Amino acid sequence: MTDRTSRRLFVETLPRQGGVIPLGSAETHYLCNVLRLRPGARLLLCDGSGRQAEGVLHGVREGRARVAVQREIPAQTEAPVSVHLGIGLLKAPKMDLVIQKVSELGAEAIHPLTTSRTVPCLAPERWEGRLARWRKIAREASRQSGRTRVAQVDPPTTLERILERKNSFDLRFLFSLGPCVARGELEPPPELAQPRSILVLVGPEGGFSAKEEQIALSNGCLPVGLGPRTLRAETAAILAVGLVLYRFGDLRPPVPQQSENS
Repeated sequence: MTDRTSRRLFVETLPRQGGVIPLGSAETHYLCNVLRLRPGARLLLCDGSGRQAEGVLHGVREGRARVAVQREIPAQTEAPVSVHLGIGLLKAPKMDLVIQKVSELGAEAIHPLTTSRTVPCLAPERWEGRLARWRKIAREASRQSGRTRVAQVDPPTTLERILERKNSFDLRFLFSLGPCVARGELEPPPELAQPRSILVLVGPEGGFSAKEEQIALSNGCLPVGLGPRTLRAETAAILAVGLVLYRFGDLRPPVPQQSENS
């Protein structure tokens, strides 16, 4: 972890230049006891929605660190395309892994889906704690990877509900866990060569049922295979988001510009 990412801090609101932010106990502990920063230390403050600014630690008053905003800095770490992952609910450690890794990669949002093959069946009152955990994982992964936005994690929903929002996405891809080499590639119609928003659908362990796949296809999802091998759901989800961000986002190395004399 670089010094720059270790000193990146997400705050609820980001005042303009000259404003002072009183931090909570958890952030104060992290800066003063974990990083052992002293007054005068410089920080990178992010509001989780794309804005970031340089800040200076002023000290601790009544158990709360205070940070002064110095100047706003243009953000350049967010993907040019908004990628939403709809993932069939997985068991806790696997779901945690997916949320962590796709947040690092640059996913805009994660939508856990209850499907016919979903294994986790929590009581409604337990979902609140699980959702809080997922959001904490997404927040820390976004901070660690140098993002200025926190990946959004929504409460569990159904495939049908997420597809009701199909018009919110320029492209919709249905990824298979199994060896489906005959399926299509990440090639959209010419008129959608530069999409602004993409929905990536990946099923739970065992994949979507045939009926669920048909529902997705009938709602304009393009089927995509992930090669000749059978993948675990968590592997497929991370790979699918990475491929989409490589093809349409900023994971692909920039193309060198040729000089006029070449």
